[in-house]
Amino acid sequence: MMAIVCIPPRCSFCRFEFCIGTTIVTIHKNDTLSRQFPYGTDSTHLSITYTQCHRACRHHGENGGLAVACHSECIKFLPHQSWKFSQALLYSFEPPFSQEKRRVAWLRSSLISNLKMPCDLPYEIKSNIAQNLLREYAVVKARSCWVDAREFQKSTDLCINPSKTVWARYIEFEGVKYIASITNEPSDGHETLFKPSSSSRVDYVYISEDHLGIRQMVFSPSQAPTVPPLPGIWWRILPIPPSGCQLCGKTDGIKLRSLASTGTDDLASTCNIAWDIPPTTLEVMAYERTRWLATLPYRMVGFCEALGRIDGINSAMRMRMASFQCNSPTTTGYSFCWNVSLRFVHAHTAGEDLSFYGSIDRPFEEKNIWFYVPMHPSEYITHVWKRHRQNERELALIIETNAGRKVVVGPHLRPNWPSCRWTLLSTFQPNPSRIFFEDSPHGIRCLAFETPSPNQYNRPLILPFPISPFPKSTSIEDYFYTSAVLDNVVEVTPCRTVQSGVWAITGILLSYANGYQIAVGQVRLDHLSPTMRVLPSQKMTFTFSAVNGYPYLASIHSAPPMCSETDMEICWHGSLEWWFSRRQCKIYHNGQASPVTKF
Repeated sequence: MMAIVCIPPRCSFCRFEFCIGTTIVTIHKNDTLSRQFPYGTDSTHLSITYTQCHRACRHHGENGGLAVACHSECIKFLPHQSWKFSQALLYSFEPPFSQEKRRVAWLRSSLISNLKMPCDLPYEIKSNIAQNLLREYAVVKARSCWVDAREFQKSTDLCINPSKTVWARYIEFEGVKYIASITNEPSDGHETLFKPSSSSRVDYVYISEDHLGIRQMVFSPSQAPTVPPLPGIWWRILPIPPSGCQLCGKTDGIKLRSLASTGTDDLASTCNIAWDIPPTTLEVMAYERTRWLATLPYRMVGFCEALGRIDGINSAMRMRMASFQCNSPTTTGYSFCWNVSLRFVHAHTAGEDLSFYGSIDRPFEEKNIWFYVPMHPSEYITHVWKRHRQNERELALIIETNAGRKVVVGPHLRPNWPSCRWTLLSTFQPNPSRIFFEDSPHGIRCLAFETPSPNQYNRPLILPFPISPFPKSTSIEDYFYTSAVLDNVVEVTPCRTVQSGVWAITGILLSYANGYQIAVGQVRLDHLSPTMRVLPSQKMTFTFSAVNGYPYLASIHSAPPMCSETDMEICWHGSLEWWFSRRQCKIYHNGQASPVTKF
């Protein structure tokens, strides 16, 4: 049977992304090379078909895998045992865009400082030279670390006793300090990592890691270390039972890659969950799936028990749980990213860095749909609900606030769909609480709450019902629905985003006289246009255009008399209903309707 092997999106050695058409080769475990072929096209060599890897790819199961692939120019810089060398550079997961930017900046700075020139050149010229040598320099620097660590590569397995003194050897790799190895028997180059005390015992070991290896280990009683969340940094928790255990791990020839506690099979799932910030307690954690995985219900309280019984989650599955602070006094709103399913949640604060928008599903960024939920200073989330049935398209998250606001994050139910169930996931008080969500290319499949499981309410969840009809569309096109009352609006801030290749107004942020804000359509805070003042006596005009027959809002301006059928006159009373999909929108206002959607 022909094996189908995935080509990763980046070179296995310089780790820069391939461009379509770039000449690449693959390397087998025995260090033999395939023939050269252009990236982005399928190629067959020695009974193996190579194909381009896509987001959330499973690499064709048992009859496939992920290839070691590189630029044809990178081959000349590789050491012997190139395949093993590639495993030291293999990303465990895709790092955030900020980490990639940091790496490129470090490579450029390091190369500039190491450039040997016959004469002193201006910094700008050195920078230009360095920019064209980054790929080669990245391979050479990594190879240098590999060669320097050769004496430690005889064995990649290690075990220690955490009840004894632990020493660690560190290594700096691309400007980041990693743990290279740990031992109970120190030798040259090791320093003390942990020294046991007779007055207190260690219950947990907290491990900080990124996509390339383990950075830090903290031996601690039940109290979690106090650390802020950092992009791309994850914390795993290894329980140390009273009966004792060993910590066993593997290195990749340069860095310590993995670590697990032996003799704790019942807690194995705990070890395989990584958190962007360690949970404050390991006892009051409730888990809830947000995507349809199987038919068994599994909401339960208890850190280890819940993870062990969640459908599809087992001791071999590794998860990363990102988080956001709910109901913090500094929170100004929340953003939810939807792309086929819920993919990301962010809590906004004043003056924050908004670069996170561009780091979510970067290759598919244009397909992301963003919901923005601004919060008034006195407003807080009281309930989080889940709408579900059997189909993923029927899934949605509902946010309910003390101001009576209910926001549906997910597609609007089609008229012919059967009714869905509503499950209360959590209730909240006006004090801060952290909510965790799975960070995965498959989307958010799991949520975790610091709050206990709520009592299910007998009262039904009543959502605002659209006055306008569901837009005309194909059966496979999901529409999202938002609405707002226009009375007492004092400001309008449009949001412009690329949609179907053009800059369209995808949503607007409405500000009211009482200080409240509401977003209709999809709104990204990094794409806001200048704010427009509203005079109750002055109307505005929405002007629409279309791309391939798909209508979009092209402009908003102070209203002269409407001059075409693609204009809609907005009066500052009544309601505004905004339906939108990934490629078109439909807006209703006081009996008016925007151009018909493409069926």
